[in-house]
Amino acid sequence: MSVSPLSGWAGDVAREVLAACDPAGAVDRAWAGRMEGDGRVGVIAFGKASAPMAVASCARLADRCIGGVVLAPEDHTPRVPTVLEAFPVDHPLPTARNAHASERLAGFVRTMPEDATLLALVSGGGSAHLMSPMRGLTIHDLRETTDALLRAGATIGEINTVRKHADGLKGGRLARLACGIERVVQFTVSDVIGDDLATIASGPLVGDGSTFADALGVLDHHRLGSGIAEAEGLARVRVVLTRGVRGEMPEAARADEACVARVEHVVVASNALAVDAAVRTLRSHGTEAERSGSAREGEAATVARSIVRSWGGRTRAVVWGGETTVRVGDAGGRGGRVQEMMLVIALEMERLGLRGRALGLATDGLDGPTDVAGAVVDSGTCARVRAAGIDPVTALAAHDSYAALRAGGASFRTGATGTNVNDVVVICEEARV
Repeated sequence: MSVSPLSGWAGDVAREVLAACDPAGAVDRAWAGRMEGDGRVGVIAFGKASAPMAVASCARLADRCIGGVVLAPEDHTPRVPTVLEAFPVDHPLPTARNAHASERLAGFVRTMPEDATLLALVSGGGSAHLMSPMRGLTIHDLRETTDALLRAGATIGEINTVRKHADGLKGGRLARLACGIERVVQFTVSDVIGDDLATIASGPLVGDGSTFADALGVLDHHRLGSGIAEAEGLARVRVVLTRGVRGEMPEAARADEACVARVEHVVVASNALAVDAAVRTLRSHGTEAERSGSAREGEAATVARSIVRSWGGRTRAVVWGGETTVRVGDAGGRGGRVQEMMLVIALEMERLGLRGRALGLATDGLDGPTDVAGAVVDSGTCARVRAAGIDPVTALAAHDSYAALRAGGASFRTGATGTNVNDVVVICEEARV
């Protein structure tokens, strides 16, 4: 994996984190004792890691694979073995081709032989990839709702609660389609802190504990879809959720339903694996490291300040893993959650007079709507940003971390990594690495 222009400790940490969470390697490690044998296997895959997971699975299955459907980022589809049907799909907002590809995937599941095994390869991004609007809704409605929730700073759990009740395949509904298949196995690259299977990709093969009322509550909490000036798509989603609350539409599958209870689940890669790799690499550089006790979710700026406090200028490095949110509102800036965290960390080190350096990495390689994976900052980053003509405090207020960090020479790129296990931040004393 190219990590440009990183070198030294930061480059080593980034490369080892990404290697530890490589989807193909994760599938290989999980295979033994679970998928060996001579039975026929159909494969479905969706999410940012779908293509490499499918490649690794087909290499293991050889002629046992009877076909399947893969939903993947457009530049990944050429890698998919020809025994599988590959469809390019979009993220984070669903499009018409996502809906078409999802129908093909659902059709494959419906026609699977009953005496075969269905192997589902699921990863972060799957909620947008796999989408089938509920009756009364359109692709535009789901897209508009997702966009509004993202802009409001909703957590991935909140977004997926709404998705599960506005979509016909999420919330265990895909498992209902697979109920007649002899065996169903799900390999998961987790993009959810705590690896809650019902949240990852909105749990299409997992029983769900949320309700239509919970989904409606998310919209209420973020004040979406109830005002006369609100967009029509949001209003239609609200109508469907209200019908569900009244019992006019079937709820998502429950955990004790036979069709979901029998699915075998294996989490093959997660944020914990990424954090462990960072700690291990720092120690190989002679730097003692510990896992941060800071919150793993929350507002990017708040979590970043907490990380700096937990480190406090000590010689021991602190490694944090998680996924934050940024409430962009009407701000016109550009950036992502990791870049915002790194700008705050640089400002905090300067404010507190701490001599340190920090690495922030979005493991999918694309932090927010930008072309960078993260940043490396130190005690002098803010001074360099000012020297380039940008006030870092003003940039932070405008959520314009991309421009500020780029001006300060702090940003780095990996390109799309083909995986997603959230974010990793490392902070340590300047002289220790």
